[in-house]
Amino acid sequence: MNTKLSYKKLSKRWRDLTIALALPIMILNSVMDYYYGWEARQQVIQEDYKLKWFILSHSHTEHIPAETIVDVDGNPMFFEEYGGEVDKDKLREKGFGDMIPNPTDSFTPEAKVDSYLSKIFQPIKNQVDRFSNWWRDLFKEEMIKDIRG
Repeated sequence: MNTKLSYKKLSKRWRDLTIALALPIMILNSVMDYYYGWEARQQVIQEDYKLKWFILSHSHTEHIPAETIVDVDGNPMFFEEYGGEVDKDKLREKGFGDMIPNPTDSFTPEAKVDSYLSKIFQPIKNQVDRFSNWWRDLFKEEMIKDIRG
């Protein structure tokens, strides 16, 4: 009789615990799904931007020589500037017509939602990246000493 009572008591507590934790776990799972989707779309946008920049930067009508700028850390940065207009007809002939920037790209529903999600998730991602870089740099010198022997 005592074991049956303790089993009922245990099962009732387990049911109460799972009911109490179900909603927070479901909300956390939804937030993480939104974050992973946002992060994946941001990576695709960055890759598309780099590809478009590469294609458009090599499709100008005139070339200006490279310029060297030294950044805050003292590292040289090289910039090749291209002047003139982007030859859009030449891009279309080569099959890169979809690489021409379209001003309405930022008005899609996905872009609007991502702009709101970026306000929430970008500061969090920046802090996580900062912490992971700090953690990696913390042990970088020790790893180099171990490698060199």
